Amino acid sequence: MRNIVLIGLFLILCSSAIAQKIFEFKNSSKSYNVRLTVENCDENICAGEAKFSIFRKGKKKAFQALTTNTEFKAEGAKQLNPKILHNYQHLVFFEDYNFDGVKDLAIRDGNHNFDDGPSYQIYLFSPKTKRFVHNQAFTNLNQTKYIGAMQVDEKKQVLRSFSRRYNLWESIEEFKVVSGNRLKKVYQRMEDATIDEKRYKITTKRLIKGKWQTKISYKKRW
Repeated sequence: MRNIVLIGLFLILCSSAIAQKIFEFKNSSKSYNVRLTVENCDENICAGEAKFSIFRKGKKKAFQALTTNTEFKAEGAKQLNPKILHNYQHLVFFEDYNFDGVKDLAIRDGNHNFDDGPSYQIYLFSPKTKRFVHNQAFTNLNQTKYIGAMQVDEKKQVLRSFSRRYNLWESIEEFKVVSGNRLKKVYQRMEDATIDEKRYKITTKRLIKGKWQTKISYKKRW
């Protein structure tokens, strides 16, 4: 009998320590609120199936819900300036990714880039359906070899992604959005520390009138 009681107490403690959790995001957009329901959360980590319910401001009923598996540190839900740190990034972004004047949506789907950092699924807003529609090409800029959420440069009208391999090399890539929401890489700058012990090799590539132009320079490592 005593063992049964102990087992019951253990199960109760486990269920209270790891449970479903709801996050409310009301400052991510001037037009929308988001309610995130995550399957399993403890004090530090949330993981499992996640439902992102999207509400128009002032409405009590969600007009769209997106579901994905996710994983993130609880600190990631609190960041006020979410793109500075790669390890603790926010869970929801509303930004104009295809530069059509309408905000699109990024939702956190876990840690799927090359250094196990934040990764995102990208949904472009469709004026025709009034819904956010998943786009794989834009999603790819926030996955696998890249680091965290891509940057949106409204002035240059480019999307900017970063990648690196520890202290061996770092790369910046820029992409233009062309007809049909297709992406074209137009710029890359790589700093390579594997050439010699004292210098970085800097390779800059620009797409000019359909042709790549390459410039190579060097700088001291210390």
